[in-house]
Amino acid sequence: MVSAESDDPIADYMSVREELRKYNPALLKKPEWVFVSRADEVDPEHVKALVAALAEKNERVSSLSILDDVSLDRVKHILSTQCSLNSSSDSAQERA
Repeated sequence: MVSAESDDPIADYMSVREELRKYNPALLKKPEWVFVSRADEVDPEHVKALVAALAEKNERVSSLSILDDVSLDRVKHILSTQCSLNSSSDSAQERA
């Protein structure tokens, strides 16, 4: 998650990636979504540009605002789908 209000959200994202790499490089191989939080606190054009810039680093980017039901529903769907995929993958590995 990257705040739309950050002075340098790209650097924030890269910093999190670096921390993950230091902790466990295998984490960088897992599916990842980037959520731009607090999208309601900045100009919509800024959010659009930020999402585009982050998409150059990771194609799975979505904005998020607690005040926007559409964005909340989108994130819920993404997380639910990802959990289902992970659960299916875990079950297949257990059977193997």
